[in-house]
Amino acid sequence: MNRPSNLFFKSALMILWMQGCGADPDYNESPGACPIDCSTAKIAGSGMKITPFQKKIEISCHALIEQNYVGSVPIKFKVEKNSRILPAETIPGAQAGGAEEPMKPIADASDAAAAAGGGGGGAAQSRTISVGGISFEPMVVAGHPPVLPNPDDKRFKYNGIITTSDMWCTDACGVGSIDFVPMCKTAPNKTVLSLHSGQMATTVEVMVNP
Repeated sequence: MNRPSNLFFKSALMILWMQGCGADPDYNESPGACPIDCSTAKIAGSGMKITPFQKKIEISCHALIEQNYVGSVPIKFKVEKNSRILPAETIPGAQAGGAEEPMKPIADASDAAAAAGGGGGGAAQSRTISVGGISFEPMVVAGHPPVLPNPDDKRFKYNGIITTSDMWCTDACGVGSIDFVPMCKTAPNKTVLSLHSGQMATTVEVMVNP
């Protein structure tokens, strides 16, 4: 007799879960982008990681060999951390100003085992969440960087990175993004970029074929 009501309750809970996982779009920039504010950004903590959407990007500049540059290449990544969900917790939406979701971080292996159901009665679950408001620094570390300087900082390590430094943080959805402008050459060339925040770092390769 209780099955229909249980099904309705589960369906309503799933709808609330789905509604709570998003953030309001930034219509000033793009309907598909989350708001971003780097004025209060912080560096990544030790329990976080940087995950690129693509570790290797390959493009072609066919018919553009006589030009020095191709169009900008968007490089996107997310900053994540492990969190533990307790049974009484709901799934909150993104907080104003890019604040992270108020989940409880997994502190050690015993917590992780409990979150996975290996201890503590199996009452908690673990998942990875994205963290907004995390500052990062992109830089060219290897390969063939272009001569196009960054608008804010003319140092060589920022050549080709045309995103201004006031946008070097993750948005309210925990996503970071930069635009990189590689060069066309008569032979294939590769540029390696580093993305780091605090103790966390990763690399992305951009390969340009003639």
